[in-house]
Amino acid sequence: MKIQIIKNKNSGFSLIEAIIYVAILGTFIFAFVSFSNMMTTSRINNQIILEINNQGNQAIKTITRYIRNSTAFSISNSSTLDLTTPNGNVNFSVSGGILNITEGQGPIALTNNKVIVNNLVFLNLSQNSTAENIKINLTLESNSNTTPVTFYGSASIRK
Repeated sequence: MKIQIIKNKNSGFSLIEAIIYVAILGTFIFAFVSFSNMMTTSRINNQIILEINNQGNQAIKTITRYIRNSTAFSISNSSTLDLTTPNGNVNFSVSGGILNITEGQGPIALTNNKVIVNNLVFLNLSQNSTAENIKINLTLESNSNTTPVTFYGSASIRK
């Protein structure tokens, strides 16, 4: 009679092996989720900064273009600029955190609701014997309270 020896092969994992595999897998999943979260946050912050820069630059360009094409100006309480142009009167002011231009009809927003105008200052730099020159300081920040960004510009009235 032949005796068959049956070897007991362990075909599964031991408890310690399973715990180690789960810990390694958990570490990889945690690293992937952290990296994905960091990339999403970075993308959102970059979009906010881009939006602030685009709106600030466009607002400064628009204001300086109107100043150059005007014939006279007046500054009220340093945050409102009234211009006299060949096409009529133009007014720049801030209302509810939005920069507005009023030209003929009602006000038109130069900035949208994604940014807030913290500060708008017009300063008359003119001397008696020089051309009329206006300095512009515009401070914007996003609705998510990022660091404010200040834009500067100046323009002279062309006569």
